[in-house]
Amino acid sequence: MRADEDLRPGRIIDQVFYDIRNAAIVIVDLTGEPPNVFYELGIAHVLNKTTILLINKDSSIPFDVLAFRAIKYDTNNLAALRNELSNAIRQRLPTA
Repeated sequence: MRADEDLRPGRIIDQVFYDIRNAAIVIVDLTGEPPNVFYELGIAHVLNKTTILLINKDSSIPFDVLAFRAIKYDTNNLAALRNELSNAIRQRLPTA
């Protein structure tokens, strides 16, 4: 879910909090270092949510999150990203 694509009425930040709070996994793309993404990642970390970080292979991982693993992806090979992301999700989902 992306907040900028969410058409529900109401305050955007309330919806962001709700969605992060109720997510099993939070997937974050750090490419371009958008400030709102870091804010949302911080919320996810405070709530102790499982996160998966993504970043374009031509970008550098910002210092503040350098200690966290990130999947580097190539926009010319989105099939590889899909596979890596699927594997990462499977590894992090709680087992039943």
